[in-house]
Amino acid sequence: MSITGAIIRGVIAPLWAIKEKSPYLQHLRAVEHMHRWPIEQLREDQLNRLRSIVRHAFEQTEYYHERLSEAGISPDSIITLADLQRCPLLTKDDMRANKDRMVSRFANITEL
Repeated sequence: MSITGAIIRGVIAPLWAIKEKSPYLQHLRAVEHMHRWPIEQLREDQLNRLRSIVRHAFEQTEYYHERLSEAGISPDSIITLADLQRCPLLTKDDMRANKDRMVSRFANITEL
Protein backbone atom coordinates (compact mmCIF):
# COMPACT_ATOMS: atom_id res chain seq x y z
CA MET A 1 0.00 0.00 0.00
CA SER A 2 1.29 3.46 -0.82
CA ILE A 3 1.89 6.09 1.85
CA THR A 4 -1.12 8.01 0.56
CA GLY A 5 -3.31 4.91 0.80
CA ALA A 6 -2.05 4.23 4.32
CA ILE A 7 -2.85 7.79 5.42
CA ILE A 8 -6.32 7.65 3.89
CA ARG A 9 -7.10 4.25 5.41
CA GLY A 10 -5.46 4.87 8.76
CA VAL A 11 -6.34 8.52 9.41
CA ILE A 12 -8.75 10.19 7.01
CA ALA A 13 -11.31 7.39 6.58
CA PRO A 14 -11.64 6.70 10.33
CA LEU A 15 -12.02 10.40 11.11
CA TRP A 16 -14.61 10.75 8.37
CA ALA A 17 -16.48 7.71 9.72
CA ILE A 18 -16.56 9.24 13.19
CA LYS A 19 -17.81 12.55 11.79
CA GLU A 20 -20.54 10.85 9.75
CA LYS A 21 -21.41 8.37 12.53
CA SER A 22 -20.77 5.58 10.03
CA PRO A 23 -20.38 1.92 11.03
CA TYR A 24 -17.22 1.82 8.85
CA LEU A 25 -14.80 1.35 11.75
CA GLN A 26 -16.87 -1.42 13.28
CA HIS A 27 -17.01 -3.26 9.94
CA LEU A 28 -13.31 -2.70 9.32
CA ARG A 29 -12.41 -4.19 12.72
CA ALA A 30 -14.67 -7.18 12.08
CA VAL A 31 -13.09 -7.86 8.68
CA GLU A 32 -9.58 -7.49 10.07
CA HIS A 33 -10.49 -9.94 12.84
CA MET A 34 -11.88 -12.44 10.29
CA HIS A 35 -8.54 -12.49 8.48
CA ARG A 36 -7.13 -14.37 11.47
CA TRP A 37 -9.84 -17.06 11.48
CA PRO A 38 -9.09 -20.63 10.44
CA ILE A 39 -10.49 -21.43 6.99
CA GLU A 40 -13.15 -23.75 8.47
CA GLN A 41 -14.49 -20.96 10.68
CA LEU A 42 -14.50 -18.54 7.74
CA ARG A 43 -16.45 -20.98 5.56
CA GLU A 44 -18.97 -21.59 8.36
CA ASP A 45 -19.45 -17.84 8.77
CA GLN A 46 -19.95 -17.44 5.01
CA LEU A 47 -22.49 -20.27 5.00
CA ASN A 48 -24.40 -18.73 7.91
CA ARG A 49 -24.48 -15.35 6.16
CA LEU A 50 -25.67 -16.96 2.92
CA ARG A 51 -28.45 -18.77 4.78
CA SER A 52 -29.46 -15.53 6.47
CA ILE A 53 -29.67 -13.65 3.16
CA VAL A 54 -31.64 -16.44 1.48
CA ARG A 55 -34.00 -16.68 4.47
CA HIS A 56 -34.60 -12.92 4.45
CA ALA A 57 -35.23 -12.83 0.70
CA PHE A 58 -37.45 -15.92 0.82
CA GLU A 59 -39.56 -14.76 3.75
CA GLN A 60 -39.73 -11.03 3.09
CA THR A 61 -40.17 -10.59 -0.66
CA GLU A 62 -42.75 -11.90 -3.05
CA TYR A 63 -40.32 -11.98 -5.99
CA TYR A 64 -37.53 -13.94 -4.33
CA HIS A 65 -39.95 -16.33 -2.65
CA GLU A 66 -41.36 -17.17 -6.04
CA ARG A 67 -37.99 -17.42 -7.84
CA LEU A 68 -36.31 -19.46 -5.13
CA SER A 69 -39.29 -21.82 -4.87
CA GLU A 70 -39.23 -22.33 -8.65
CA ALA A 71 -35.55 -23.28 -8.36
CA GLY A 72 -36.34 -25.73 -5.54
CA ILE A 73 -34.53 -23.63 -2.95
CA SER A 74 -35.68 -22.90 0.55
CA PRO A 75 -33.62 -21.38 3.36
CA ASP A 76 -33.26 -24.83 4.92
CA SER A 77 -32.01 -26.38 1.68
CA ILE A 78 -28.79 -24.33 1.79
CA ILE A 79 -26.36 -26.92 3.15
CA THR A 80 -23.03 -25.88 1.61
CA LEU A 81 -21.60 -22.81 -0.09
CA ALA A 82 -21.84 -24.73 -3.37
CA ASP A 83 -25.64 -24.43 -3.08
CA LEU A 84 -25.24 -20.78 -4.06
CA GLN A 85 -24.83 -22.01 -7.64
CA ARG A 86 -28.44 -23.22 -7.58
CA CYS A 87 -29.75 -19.70 -6.91
CA PRO A 88 -31.28 -18.06 -9.98
CA LEU A 89 -29.35 -15.23 -11.57
CA LEU A 90 -30.79 -11.74 -11.41
CA THR A 91 -30.77 -9.65 -14.58
CA LYS A 92 -31.45 -6.00 -15.24
CA ASP A 93 -34.65 -7.00 -17.00
CA ASP A 94 -35.75 -8.94 -13.89
CA MET A 95 -35.11 -5.88 -11.77
CA ARG A 96 -36.96 -3.54 -14.11
CA ALA A 97 -39.96 -5.85 -14.40
CA ASN A 98 -40.22 -6.78 -10.71
CA LYS A 99 -38.83 -3.88 -8.70
CA ASP A 100 -41.98 -3.47 -6.62
CA ARG A 101 -42.07 -7.20 -5.80
CA MET A 102 -38.42 -7.16 -4.65
CA VAL A 103 -39.07 -4.88 -1.70
CA SER A 104 -39.61 -6.38 1.75
CA ARG A 105 -43.22 -6.89 2.71
CA PHE A 106 -42.52 -4.80 5.82
CA ALA A 107 -40.88 -1.84 4.06
CA ASN A 108 -42.76 1.40 3.80
CA ILE A 109 -42.69 1.99 0.04
CA THR A 110 -43.29 5.72 0.44
CA GLU A 111 -40.06 6.05 2.45
CA LEU A 112 -37.84 4.41 -0.19
